[in-house]
Amino acid sequence: MMDKLKLGLKKILKSQEERFIFFPEKKFSDDPQKYGVTYENVYFETEHHRSLHGWYFHPFPKARVLFYLHGNAGNISDRSHFVSELIRHLRVNLFIFDYQGYGKSEGSPSEMGMYQDARAAYDILLHKGYTEPQIIIYGKSLGGAVAIDLAAQKKMAALIVENTFTSAYEMARHLYPYLPHQWMLTAKFDSLSKMKHIHVPKLFIHATQDPTVPYLLGQKLFEAAPQPKVFYAVPSANHGASYLDGKESYFSHLNDFLLKFIEP
Repeated sequence: MMDKLKLGLKKILKSQEERFIFFPEKKFSDDPQKYGVTYENVYFETEHHRSLHGWYFHPFPKARVLFYLHGNAGNISDRSHFVSELIRHLRVNLFIFDYQGYGKSEGSPSEMGMYQDARAAYDILLHKGYTEPQIIIYGKSLGGAVAIDLAAQKKMAALIVENTFTSAYEMARHLYPYLPHQWMLTAKFDSLSKMKHIHVPKLFIHATQDPTVPYLLGQKLFEAAPQPKVFYAVPSANHGASYLDGKESYFSHLNDFLLKFIEP
């Protein structure tokens, strides 16, 4: 009887917890073609046969590809302007997709599901002919945790994370300081422990005025990472759109990182 009560409580806590972590949107709000870039719609399946949807931009033949993992809210359409700017400034191909439950992707989001989704999307790039040294993984906020999990398991040219935290536990302590997180949380997103396994070049970007993911958590994640690594603090920027606050300096830092550590 006690085991059934514990299982029931765990299911309730998990369902409530996911409401505070994932904010998927099905409706599209924007389109990258508005900003002068075209894309190919890509549909693919996870290992559990959920259909996922993404956009593949390939304006440059034989170029490197940026594999972008977005954060916990909205869907890929909300990143339309940003991905167009990445392509324009970095002159890379780009792939972005929606996790389960977001946009046109089936299912519902979960921590383990996000990791599985990212692995399936990574395999799509291999199927398109990219080699591991051509793939740059870039994760923003919660997408950074997904990117770190993927980078700890797969090979790639480099890892970029932006406004990303150390673990779900430390984020919960920041956002809800009076709740008993140690027994309430089921999600881990334990990027801190995974970081020691990632030896490719790494760029950590963090907004100095980020009210969502504390700047100190970004620094702590950076300090745990093995070399080679670079930290870029975006002055006076907040969580949502560091590239708008950083302006040309933002893309200059990205370009400098790619030129220093990755062959064209």
